[in-house]
Amino acid sequence: MEKKLLIGKIPLYKGMIFLFVFAILFFISPDSYTHEIYGRTDSAIFFMSGKALMNGMTPYVDYSDSKGLLLWVIYGIGYLLSPTNYHGVFWISVILWFSIFYFCYKILRLYFNDKEAIFGTFLMSIPFFIHLFYYETRAECFCTLPVVQGIYATQLFLRSNNETKLLKNVYALGVGTMCCFLIKWSISVMMLSFIFSILLFCSERKVWIKIFITFLCGLITSSIPFLVYFLQTNNLNNFLIEYIVGTGKTVSSDLNMFISDYISSCIELFTTRRFVYVLYIIAAAYICLSLKKKEYLANVLCAMAFVFMSIVHDLGYYLYIASSFGIFFVIVVVKFAERKCIKTEMNFVLIFLCFIVCTLGHFKRLQLMGYKNYRYIYNDKKVKESYENADIEMLKVKSPKVLCLNCGEKGIGMKANTLPACKYWTYQIGMTKEMQDNAIKCLKERKADFVICMAESERDNELVKNNGYQFVTRLIDCTNVRNIYKRNNIE
Repeated sequence: MEKKLLIGKIPLYKGMIFLFVFAILFFISPDSYTHEIYGRTDSAIFFMSGKALMNGMTPYVDYSDSKGLLLWVIYGIGYLLSPTNYHGVFWISVILWFSIFYFCYKILRLYFNDKEAIFGTFLMSIPFFIHLFYYETRAECFCTLPVVQGIYATQLFLRSNNETKLLKNVYALGVGTMCCFLIKWSISVMMLSFIFSILLFCSERKVWIKIFITFLCGLITSSIPFLVYFLQTNNLNNFLIEYIVGTGKTVSSDLNMFISDYISSCIELFTTRRFVYVLYIIAAAYICLSLKKKEYLANVLCAMAFVFMSIVHDLGYYLYIASSFGIFFVIVVVKFAERKCIKTEMNFVLIFLCFIVCTLGHFKRLQLMGYKNYRYIYNDKKVKESYENADIEMLKVKSPKVLCLNCGEKGIGMKANTLPACKYWTYQIGMTKEMQDNAIKCLKERKADFVICMAESERDNELVKNNGYQFVTRLIDCTNVRNIYKRNNIE
């Protein structure tokens, strides 16, 4: 039996993984202490939604943004931990990514000995944290844990004879699929590829039935707390209409346009940096061919499902959810490396190299992109001062309600505990006429204490001023300038 190194009672690899994850996230995560709170996109909307939830507002009635309740619960907890910045979310991310890397280790352990598994685990930092794909905390990041667990459950089915362990992880797969549904429902559809692949290659009828029932139990039991919440608040119908139907409308297009866009996206898979995701599929196929077992086609099917489904309407980061399948590329790399006999010392060298690759890439990206996405603490005083001026104005009102008219939520007034003024308080891609009308109605009824709009839009600025708002300050963010208006005669 292989002897494991311990730090006290903690296995050495767990301590190494935690420190490694913390160190990398500390430098590259936009939620970390090394970054300012300014210049965000998705994460600012998620934080505002979580804050609204924790302040008693009703999701899908008082506010909405095409995402699931669980994501807002996560950000709500982050808000409770640290109300005026993203540091609470950062610590949640540290726990999340430690768990993800831990599952990567468990997957690799089914293929290799302890030293080689640790070696491969640290290699996974490249597909997860390389600056080309990871540059802001998005919904896909929080769905990565269920995806990695799904890969682990599939490998248990392929490589382990422990039925009890398999069923426990199939149950967890059901829970993870429901979690994805309650974060970003399109990813939960991709998650079904795991259970489909397992059942497809399961030859024993009794085991097949057990796996299917166990998966359903995981789905159902994990949905109960949310179902109870929606029933108690009489909000289930709003959730289904807004989250499922409403989100579908924001990405809908006619069939010809959809086919044309999809073909273009498929071509880009082979002609752009997205080709790395094709390499993950090829690696899974290589493993299947080298082992000469048709059951390993399950890995290929799952990888293809995630890659070719996530490129639909891809905005440049949807494919990130398929990063977990980089584990198959890592398996191939470690398989070649083990011939050179991986030594313990090599892991420490690898940790250092991965850290350098992941962090330096982000530093270079910041330098090239200017104001894009986020700022380090010591950068861009002009942007910082404009946000602080906005905070000063908004702090004069207790928990002010904010409307971002035809522009995205950017976390403006975070220190003032701002809240959404209406359901569609922020612009979202694919916004329907109903959503736009809701924002205009909010403006005309003067529900918002502050209205934010693009400085370059004469129409929006005139509309705001004509409805009883006065200009108070200007906000500089990235390459955009926003005007902030305050409601006349506000108390």
